Amino acid sequence: MPKIAVLIQPSLRHDLFPEESLEKLRRMGDVVMFEEDRRPTGEDAKVLLKDAEICVGSWGLPKMDADVIGAAPDLKLIVYAAGSVKAFQTDAVWERGIRVTSGMPAIAVGVAEFTVGLMALGRRDAFRRDAAMHGWIEPSRAPVRELWNSTVGIVSLGMVGRTVIEYLRPFKVKRILAYDPFVSADAVAALGAEKTEMDELLRESDIVSLHAPNLPETRHMIGAEQLQRMKDDALFINTARGAVVKEDDLIEELRKGRLYACLDVTDPEPPLPDSPLRSLPNVFLTPHIAGPRTQRLGILAVEEVERYLQGQPPVCEISREMLKYTS
Repeated sequence: MPKIAVLIQPSLRHDLFPEESLEKLRRMGDVVMFEEDRRPTGEDAKVLLKDAEICVGSWGLPKMDADVIGAAPDLKLIVYAAGSVKAFQTDAVWERGIRVTSGMPAIAVGVAEFTVGLMALGRRDAFRRDAAMHGWIEPSRAPVRELWNSTVGIVSLGMVGRTVIEYLRPFKVKRILAYDPFVSADAVAALGAEKTEMDELLRESDIVSLHAPNLPETRHMIGAEQLQRMKDDALFINTARGAVVKEDDLIEELRKGRLYACLDVTDPEPPLPDSPLRSLPNVFLTPHIAGPRTQRLGILAVEEVERYLQGQPPVCEISREMLKYTS
């Protein structure tokens, strides 16, 4: 049986893996687990990965550098029960031909659920109405709208953006506009959306939802020029990365009172104690909870191990080339 090293501290492992999934993993190989309730170090990894063919990790997985990889000559697969693999991957991983999978499909489901929930509540101006009911602000005079018959703009069609489009289908929105320069018009149409340029998306959308990765090319892609093109009373949602938005410009536009923003991510994160985002009445803030630490991640990780052992393709394999386009 292959040796499977689970390099996840017990408290996080308990949150991510249902016991039945761990039992399934034990049936597939000789499982060894990191048992100290702290993040494993590179030295811990070298010990557990000795003779291991498969590594299962999550947030806190140490850098898989040449030192660690050199101590794991049998390692062939790293299954990451979290999102971006950039925190641990190094050239040593790719040069050895070690395969890497990500839990991004599981995270995408959570982010998409949360995003569509914000859309439905935001169109009803529910957040300001709640604050008014508590007596914190003056009653909202905005009309109560529905997600139905709205025009929704999706910026970037990675896993999350595509899943948001899928989840919008039952709501019978008027139009779904999508901006992604790397996706063809035919592919966008197959998803149920219309490919547009950014300017048109901003002008036409009742809701603008960001799902772009944080890359040098996307940093501050939304600034004053873009925000000023949005409709009055439009809803602006960011569940992607704070750095995609030029935050000072967003604050300046929000101070005009003509937009409403739902922000799960900011830059910096969390917002500074004196940030206007904390006090503006037309801002709904959450602390980066759209992509939760859910047992979907553990279930998917065990399924990826099973697929590998059965010679089947993984659900979400990450290549070195893909890192150029993901956060």
